[in-house]
Amino acid sequence: MKTNLTKEIEKSIILTSKATGPGVYGCLEVTLGEGYGHERVDYMTMDCKGFFRCYEIKTSKSDFKRRLRNLL
Repeated sequence: MKTNLTKEIEKSIILTSKATGPGVYGCLEVTLGEGYGHERVDYMTMDCKGFFRCYEIKTSKSDFKRRLRNLL
């Protein structure tokens, strides 16, 4: 379940990334990797030039540390 803060941050990222206009496409909760994927990002954009950007939303210090442990 997403917190209200997470939902607000998602809305801000969508607007800031300009994914609501032409030439930039955005998607929430994207799975990356072969087959079903091994990693998830909270938000990802692709522009018409083929540039991809991934965003990971962390709203607490413990959530941030947990993600770091999973990466290492």
